[in-house]
Amino acid sequence: MRIGARRSVPGWAVGSAVVAFVLLWAAFGPLPHDPRSPALSSANQAPGGDFWFGTTESGVDVFSGVVAASLSTLPIAFAGVLAGLLAGTAAGIALSGHSPVQEGFMRLVDLFQSFPVILVAIVVVALAEGDSVNFWLTAAIAVINFPIFLRIVRGSALVVRTERYVLAAEVMGASRWRVALRHIVPNVSNVVLAQASLSIGFGIMAIASLGYLGIGSAPPEPSWGAFIREGADKLGDGRWWMVVFPSLAICLTVLVFNMISRSISKAGAPSGQAAADQKVSA
Repeated sequence: MRIGARRSVPGWAVGSAVVAFVLLWAAFGPLPHDPRSPALSSANQAPGGDFWFGTTESGVDVFSGVVAASLSTLPIAFAGVLAGLLAGTAAGIALSGHSPVQEGFMRLVDLFQSFPVILVAIVVVALAEGDSVNFWLTAAIAVINFPIFLRIVRGSALVVRTERYVLAAEVMGASRWRVALRHIVPNVSNVVLAQASLSIGFGIMAIASLGYLGIGSAPPEPSWGAFIREGADKLGDGRWWMVVFPSLAICLTVLVFNMISRSISKAGAPSGQAAADQKVSA
Protein backbone atom coordinates (compact mmCIF):
# COMPACT_ATOMS: atom_id res chain seq x y z
CA MET A 1 0.00 0.00 0.00
CA ARG A 2 1.37 3.46 -0.89
CA ILE A 3 2.26 5.84 1.93
CA GLY A 4 -0.40 8.49 2.16
CA ALA A 5 -2.92 6.48 0.15
CA ARG A 6 -6.51 7.00 1.24
CA ARG A 7 -8.51 4.09 2.53
CA SER A 8 -12.10 4.36 1.40
CA VAL A 9 -14.86 3.55 3.85
CA PRO A 10 -16.63 0.35 2.77
CA GLY A 11 -20.20 0.72 1.58
CA TRP A 12 -21.54 -1.72 4.16
CA ALA A 13 -20.11 0.45 6.97
CA VAL A 14 -21.70 3.62 5.56
CA GLY A 15 -25.05 1.89 5.05
CA SER A 16 -25.00 0.32 8.51
CA ALA A 17 -24.19 3.71 10.08
CA VAL A 18 -27.14 5.34 8.28
CA VAL A 19 -29.54 2.59 9.42
CA ALA A 20 -28.24 2.76 13.01
CA PHE A 21 -28.62 6.56 13.05
CA VAL A 22 -32.23 6.43 11.86
CA LEU A 23 -33.16 3.72 14.38
CA LEU A 24 -31.49 5.55 17.27
CA TRP A 25 -33.21 8.80 16.27
CA ALA A 26 -36.58 7.06 16.07
CA ALA A 27 -36.06 5.39 19.45
CA PHE A 28 -34.40 8.13 21.50
CA GLY A 29 -34.04 11.31 19.46
CA PRO A 30 -36.43 14.25 19.62
CA LEU A 31 -39.04 14.43 16.89
CA PRO A 32 -40.71 17.69 15.82
CA HIS A 33 -44.13 16.31 16.77
CA ASP A 34 -45.56 13.21 18.40
CA PRO A 35 -46.64 10.93 15.52
CA ARG A 36 -48.92 8.97 17.85
CA SER A 37 -50.91 11.99 19.03
CA PRO A 38 -52.67 13.59 16.06
CA ALA A 39 -53.86 17.19 16.28
CA LEU A 40 -56.98 17.89 14.22
CA SER A 41 -56.18 21.60 14.30
CA SER A 42 -53.12 20.87 12.12
CA ALA A 43 -54.83 18.56 9.64
CA ASN A 44 -54.00 18.66 5.92
CA GLN A 45 -51.07 21.04 6.26
CA ALA A 46 -48.75 21.23 3.25
CA PRO A 47 -44.99 20.84 3.76
CA GLY A 48 -43.58 23.94 5.41
CA GLY A 49 -41.63 25.33 8.33
CA ASP A 50 -43.67 23.72 11.14
CA PHE A 51 -44.43 20.47 9.33
CA TRP A 52 -41.52 19.57 7.05
CA PHE A 53 -43.39 16.77 5.25
CA GLY A 54 -46.89 18.11 5.83
CA THR A 55 -49.66 16.45 7.86
CA THR A 56 -52.34 13.84 7.31
CA GLU A 57 -56.10 14.30 7.42
CA SER A 58 -56.04 13.43 11.12
CA GLY A 59 -53.25 15.92 11.87
CA VAL A 60 -50.29 13.51 12.15
CA ASP A 61 -46.94 15.05 11.25
CA VAL A 62 -45.73 13.00 8.27
CA PHE A 63 -42.02 13.64 8.92
CA SER A 64 -42.22 12.44 12.52
CA GLY A 65 -44.36 9.50 11.42
CA VAL A 66 -41.94 8.47 8.68
CA VAL A 67 -38.99 8.46 11.10
CA ALA A 68 -40.95 6.67 13.84
CA ALA A 69 -42.26 4.07 11.37
CA SER A 70 -38.69 2.83 10.83
CA LEU A 71 -38.74 1.57 14.42
CA SER A 72 -41.79 -0.60 13.70
CA THR A 73 -40.50 -1.80 10.32
CA LEU A 74 -36.74 -2.41 10.38
CA PRO A 75 -36.56 -4.58 13.54
CA ILE A 76 -39.30 -6.85 12.16
CA ALA A 77 -37.45 -7.18 8.84
CA PHE A 78 -34.16 -7.86 10.69
CA ALA A 79 -35.69 -10.51 12.95
CA GLY A 80 -37.56 -12.24 10.12
CA VAL A 81 -34.50 -12.43 7.86
CA LEU A 82 -32.31 -13.64 10.74
CA ALA A 83 -34.77 -16.42 11.57
CA GLY A 84 -34.99 -17.43 7.91
CA LEU A 85 -31.18 -17.33 7.62
CA LEU A 86 -30.57 -19.57 10.64
CA ALA A 87 -33.27 -22.07 9.72
CA GLY A 88 -32.30 -22.08 6.04
CA THR A 89 -28.60 -22.56 6.82
CA ALA A 90 -29.27 -25.50 9.12
CA ALA A 91 -31.66 -27.08 6.60
CA GLY A 92 -29.25 -26.45 3.70
CA ILE A 93 -26.46 -28.29 5.52
CA ALA A 94 -28.76 -31.14 6.54
CA LEU A 95 -30.03 -31.53 2.96
CA SER A 96 -26.62 -31.33 1.27
CA GLY A 97 -26.91 -34.74 -0.32
CA HIS A 98 -28.78 -36.58 -3.06
CA SER A 99 -30.81 -39.14 -1.13
CA PRO A 100 -34.46 -39.65 -2.16
CA VAL A 101 -35.65 -37.96 1.05
CA GLN A 102 -33.45 -34.92 0.47
CA GLU A 103 -34.45 -34.60 -3.17
CA GLY A 104 -38.11 -35.03 -2.25
CA PHE A 105 -37.87 -32.22 0.31
CA MET A 106 -36.33 -29.94 -2.29
CA ARG A 107 -39.25 -30.59 -4.63
CA LEU A 108 -41.56 -29.46 -1.82
CA VAL A 109 -39.47 -26.30 -1.54
CA ASP A 110 -39.92 -25.77 -5.30
CA LEU A 111 -43.68 -26.09 -4.85
CA PHE A 112 -43.70 -23.63 -1.97
CA GLN A 113 -41.70 -21.05 -3.91
CA SER A 114 -44.20 -21.18 -6.77
CA PHE A 115 -46.72 -19.29 -4.60
CA PRO A 116 -46.69 -15.45 -4.79
CA VAL A 117 -44.65 -13.97 -1.95
CA ILE A 118 -47.25 -11.42 -0.90
CA LEU A 119 -49.94 -14.14 -0.80
CA VAL A 120 -47.79 -16.24 1.53
CA ALA A 121 -47.28 -13.21 3.78
CA ILE A 122 -51.01 -12.43 3.88
CA VAL A 123 -51.87 -16.03 4.78
CA VAL A 124 -49.31 -16.11 7.60
CA VAL A 125 -50.23 -12.70 9.02
CA ALA A 126 -53.93 -13.61 8.84
CA LEU A 127 -53.22 -15.82 11.86
CA ALA A 128 -52.43 -12.71 13.92
CA GLU A 129 -54.66 -11.77 16.81
CA GLY A 130 -54.37 -8.54 18.74
CA ASP A 131 -50.83 -7.76 19.89
CA SER A 132 -49.33 -10.78 18.09
CA VAL A 133 -49.29 -9.07 14.68
CA ASN A 134 -45.57 -8.22 14.88
CA PHE A 135 -44.73 -11.83 15.71
CA TRP A 136 -46.63 -13.10 12.68
CA LEU A 137 -45.11 -10.42 10.44
CA THR A 138 -41.70 -11.68 11.54
CA ALA A 139 -42.80 -15.26 10.94
CA ALA A 140 -44.04 -14.36 7.44
CA ILE A 141 -40.69 -12.83 6.47
CA ALA A 142 -38.85 -15.83 7.93
CA VAL A 143 -41.04 -18.27 5.98
CA ILE A 144 -40.47 -16.35 2.73
CA ASN A 145 -36.68 -16.26 3.21
CA PHE A 146 -36.19 -19.80 4.51
CA PRO A 147 -36.08 -21.50 1.07
CA ILE A 148 -33.79 -18.78 -0.33
CA PHE A 149 -31.09 -19.38 2.26
CA LEU A 150 -31.67 -23.13 2.10
CA ARG A 151 -30.84 -23.17 -1.62
CA ILE A 152 -27.78 -20.95 -1.23
CA VAL A 153 -26.27 -23.02 1.57
CA ARG A 154 -27.19 -26.38 0.04
CA GLY A 155 -25.67 -25.46 -3.33
CA SER A 156 -22.43 -24.37 -1.69
CA ALA A 157 -22.37 -27.41 0.56
CA LEU A 158 -22.76 -29.79 -2.39
CA VAL A 159 -19.74 -28.18 -4.05
CA VAL A 160 -17.56 -28.01 -0.94
CA ARG A 161 -18.25 -31.63 -0.01
CA THR A 162 -16.53 -32.76 -3.23
CA GLU A 163 -13.27 -30.99 -2.36
CA ARG A 164 -10.32 -33.19 -1.45
CA TYR A 165 -9.66 -31.56 1.91
CA VAL A 166 -13.27 -32.18 2.93
CA LEU A 167 -13.11 -35.81 1.79
CA ALA A 168 -9.87 -36.18 3.75
CA ALA A 169 -11.50 -34.71 6.86
CA GLU A 170 -14.40 -37.15 6.56
CA VAL A 171 -12.02 -40.09 6.15
CA MET A 172 -10.25 -38.99 9.31
CA GLY A 173 -13.55 -39.19 11.18
CA ALA A 174 -14.82 -35.60 11.13
CA SER A 175 -18.57 -35.50 11.66
CA ARG A 176 -20.97 -34.02 9.10
CA TRP A 177 -21.64 -30.96 11.26
CA ARG A 178 -17.95 -30.42 12.06
CA VAL A 179 -17.22 -30.36 8.34
CA ALA A 180 -20.11 -27.95 7.86
CA LEU A 181 -18.94 -25.52 10.54
CA ARG A 182 -15.26 -25.58 9.54
CA HIS A 183 -15.53 -25.68 5.77
CA ILE A 184 -19.02 -24.99 4.42
CA VAL A 185 -20.12 -22.05 6.60
CA PRO A 186 -16.91 -20.01 6.02
CA ASN A 187 -17.21 -20.56 2.26
CA VAL A 188 -20.80 -19.41 2.10
CA SER A 189 -20.78 -16.62 4.71
CA ASN A 190 -20.23 -13.71 2.27
CA VAL A 191 -22.98 -14.87 -0.08
CA VAL A 192 -25.38 -15.43 2.81
CA LEU A 193 -24.70 -12.00 4.33
CA ALA A 194 -25.13 -10.29 0.96
CA GLN A 195 -28.43 -12.12 0.43
CA ALA A 196 -29.50 -11.23 3.98
CA SER A 197 -29.09 -7.53 3.22
CA LEU A 198 -31.14 -7.89 0.03
CA SER A 199 -33.77 -9.88 1.91
CA ILE A 200 -34.11 -7.13 4.53
CA GLY A 201 -34.91 -4.73 1.70
CA PHE A 202 -37.53 -7.10 0.31
CA GLY A 203 -38.87 -7.59 3.85
CA ILE A 204 -39.32 -3.82 4.23
CA MET A 205 -41.28 -3.71 0.96
CA ALA A 206 -43.42 -6.65 2.10
CA ILE A 207 -44.23 -4.96 5.41
CA ALA A 208 -45.10 -1.72 3.60
CA SER A 209 -47.29 -3.64 1.13
CA LEU A 210 -49.17 -5.34 3.95
CA GLY A 211 -49.54 -1.99 5.70
CA TYR A 212 -51.04 -0.55 2.50
CA LEU A 213 -53.56 -3.41 2.54
CA GLY A 214 -54.42 -2.61 6.15
CA ILE A 215 -52.50 -5.58 7.56
CA GLY A 216 -49.87 -4.85 10.16
CA SER A 217 -49.29 -2.23 12.83
CA ALA A 218 -52.56 -0.79 14.11
CA PRO A 219 -53.08 2.96 14.64
CA PRO A 220 -51.80 5.07 16.29
CA GLU A 221 -48.53 3.22 15.49
CA PRO A 222 -47.15 4.89 12.35
CA SER A 223 -46.62 2.76 9.26
CA TRP A 224 -45.16 3.65 5.86
CA GLY A 225 -47.75 1.52 4.09
CA ALA A 226 -50.63 3.04 6.06
CA PHE A 227 -49.45 6.57 5.20
CA ILE A 228 -49.41 5.68 1.50
CA ARG A 229 -52.86 4.07 1.70
CA GLU A 230 -54.30 7.17 3.36
CA GLY A 231 -52.60 9.52 0.93
CA ALA A 232 -53.58 7.57 -2.19
CA ASP A 233 -57.18 8.73 -1.80
CA LYS A 234 -56.07 12.37 -1.48
CA LEU A 235 -53.84 12.64 -4.56
CA GLY A 236 -56.72 14.01 -6.59
CA ASP A 237 -57.05 16.88 -4.09
CA GLY A 238 -53.40 17.85 -4.51
CA ARG A 239 -52.25 16.39 -1.17
CA TRP A 240 -49.29 14.54 -2.66
CA TRP A 241 -47.00 14.62 0.36
CA MET A 242 -48.70 11.73 2.18
CA VAL A 243 -47.70 9.41 -0.68
CA VAL A 244 -44.40 10.90 -1.86
CA PHE A 245 -42.45 11.13 1.39
CA PRO A 246 -43.28 7.66 2.82
CA SER A 247 -42.57 6.18 -0.64
CA LEU A 248 -39.19 7.94 -0.72
CA ALA A 249 -38.42 6.58 2.74
CA ILE A 250 -39.08 3.03 1.53
CA CYS A 251 -37.04 3.50 -1.66
CA LEU A 252 -34.06 5.06 0.12
CA THR A 253 -34.05 2.41 2.84
CA VAL A 254 -34.13 -0.41 0.30
CA LEU A 255 -31.35 1.29 -1.69
CA VAL A 256 -29.20 1.48 1.46
CA PHE A 257 -29.57 -2.26 2.01
CA ASN A 258 -28.81 -2.91 -1.65
CA MET A 259 -25.63 -0.86 -1.23
CA ILE A 260 -24.69 -2.92 1.82
CA SER A 261 -25.30 -6.12 -0.15
CA ARG A 262 -23.14 -4.98 -3.08
CA SER A 263 -20.37 -3.93 -0.72
CA ILE A 264 -20.38 -7.33 1.02
CA SER A 265 -20.37 -9.14 -2.32
CA LYS A 266 -17.49 -7.01 -3.57
CA ALA A 267 -15.50 -7.58 -0.37
CA GLY A 268 -15.88 -11.36 -0.74
CA ALA A 269 -15.07 -11.50 -4.45
CA PRO A 270 -11.49 -12.16 -5.58
CA SER A 271 -9.92 -9.25 -7.40
CA GLY A 272 -6.67 -8.01 -8.86
CA GLN A 273 -3.65 -10.19 -8.27
CA ALA A 274 -5.63 -12.59 -6.08
CA ALA A 275 -7.95 -13.40 -8.99
CA ALA A 276 -5.00 -13.85 -11.33
CA ASP A 277 -3.32 -16.19 -8.86
CA GLN A 278 -6.50 -18.23 -8.63
CA LYS A 279 -6.64 -18.59 -12.43
CA VAL A 280 -2.98 -19.65 -12.60
CA SER A 281 -3.39 -22.20 -9.80
CA ALA A 282 -6.50 -23.58 -11.51
